[in-house]
Amino acid sequence: MSENRNFLSLELDQFFHAGHERVTVEANPEGNPDAAYALLAKMALPLNLYYVTQVELTASVLVKAGEKPKKIPVRLTWPNSCSLKRDALGDKLRAMLAASGIEPKGSEGTGA
Repeated sequence: MSENRNFLSLELDQFFHAGHERVTVEANPEGNPDAAYALLAKMALPLNLYYVTQVELTASVLVKAGEKPKKIPVRLTWPNSCSLKRDALGDKLRAMLAASGIEPKGSEGTGA
């Protein structure tokens, strides 16, 4: 994952009787927040046959006024893994993910 650009990466897995197939899609959402969807549409994959097993994204966080935003890589992996550190910034980003319905939850809703 490059630290100098924004991107969204999706890993799609298809499981079938004789094996397994994996497709990785990477799109730059800068200027087009629907870039990943547009790319998937161009590929014409039967998405109903695939599961998203991993998502990578970069969060741009303004830590200090007047400074350049800090780029934080985030990897969410099925079934319940998140690469964010357990620190103040990581906890804030986890809360934002949870508020948007993205953050994985523990079996009792306590967080991953």
